[in-house]
Amino acid sequence: MKIDELGPALAQRRKALGLTQEALCRELAISRVTLSAFENGRNLSLSLRQLGRILQRLDLELDLQPRQSLPTLDEILAGKLS
Repeated sequence: MKIDELGPALAQRRKALGLTQEALCRELAISRVTLSAFENGRNLSLSLRQLGRILQRLDLELDLQPRQSLPTLDEILAGKLS
């Protein structure tokens, strides 16, 4: 998952749990404007602490994985010619 996909994924999960932004923000003492901007990809400046609390409340976890790199043009051409 790319960083800019994180906000929309949180919004989807929040809605699936029947939580409004207002209710979640009140419970976690987070600004609704900040959460809205994050969910819509306009502002990615949540603190790690805030993000952790949101993930915990939504029963989600963040899984770090090595990034998969795309092949170079040379690698693609070499594969086609082989």
